Amino acid sequence: MSQIKLLATLFVGIFIGYVLASITTIDQHEDSNITLVEKKLTPKTPANLGQKTPEDIDVMDTQPTEIITEESQQTSPEIMLAKNSTYQELEKKYQQLNKDQQASENKIASLKRILTEMDESEISTTQMEDLVEAPFKDLMANFTGANKDEIYNFHQTEEDLDWGYNMQNYLSDFILTHYNADEINLVSVLCKQQKCELLIIQHTDGGWDKITQDLRQQPWWKFSSTNSSSGNYPNSENSIAIYTFLSV
Repeated sequence: MSQIKLLATLFVGIFIGYVLASITTIDQHEDSNITLVEKKLTPKTPANLGQKTPEDIDVMDTQPTEIITEESQQTSPEIMLAKNSTYQELEKKYQQLNKDQQASENKIASLKRILTEMDESEISTTQMEDLVEAPFKDLMANFTGANKDEIYNFHQTEEDLDWGYNMQNYLSDFILTHYNADEINLVSVLCKQQKCELLIIQHTDGGWDKITQDLRQQPWWKFSSTNSSSGNYPNSENSIAIYTFLSV
């Protein structure tokens, strides 16, 4: 009888242990499922944004990624070389166009000046000769049109004690102290109203040209137009008379 009770008690204990073990396993499985669901439903916050779950790893590792490196963002040397070559070519064309434009403008200005010089002037040759002394009288017939009018009107204007006086001193002082001064004779310098008239006797060939080259390098030289006429000096084999008219 006692043995039967012991066996019954043993079976009851085994059964109870089996039931308790099954319940514990079910509870653990349910807790695991609840935790997994919570992880999936939990929004990513700055605190957990940098952390990857096993699910995230699987999904992210299967997505293609584009890696942008600093080298890929930089322009290749070939492209840079092509750009520089194109820029240099355009710059050359631009400079050439500027030169062509300047040459065209100079040509137009020269043609206009020639046309103006060809215009008829009411000033007679005698009136022009009366403006200067010998041996420069014969040279005045070489001026025509607008140039003749400009020179004649120059002599009719009043004396200029401002710009004219200062420019006369600049010109005469420079010419008389130049190292080629002994090759010429400065007969007269007259300046007024942005214009000057020079009467020169040159004794040595090229003497006056050397002086005028240095004159043009002076900071106060602002003349943009020069008209000259020359002829033989009487009773001299080498000397010549030079009439020069300057305009700013």
